[in-house]
Amino acid sequence: EPVFKTITLDGHEVWRRRRYRVRRGSTPGTFYYSVLDNGVTSNEYWRILDCAEDLTYCLFYYSGAAATAGLSYSGAVLATVDGSWPEVYTDRIHAALHTAGIEPWELSSVDNSQCVGAPL
Repeated sequence: EPVFKTITLDGHEVWRRRRYRVRRGSTPGTFYYSVLDNGVTSNEYWRILDCAEDLTYCLFYYSGAAATAGLSYSGAVLATVDGSWPEVYTDRIHAALHTAGIEPWELSSVDNSQCVGAPL
């Protein structure tokens, strides 16, 4: 159930929450997600691309579609203990991204350090 801040068309910041339904895939490390977002259902497939043995990072791949909106998408999420890029694993992470057809330059950094006051 992710909680996120968004900016409305009139410039106000508001917190939103989405409730995902999750099913495990038949292959270990795979999951199927669905979510209703503003009246449109998105269905997603997630899999673990790579994970450090000490769990300092985990790299996830996802692909999904909101069929009624005519939208499909894919990407990756790198989760780390402290939110920083694990430099020692850069080559390994880049290799895992390549297996999913994702180039490292396609990723965006997210800084959650100033994200206070979330209604958790």
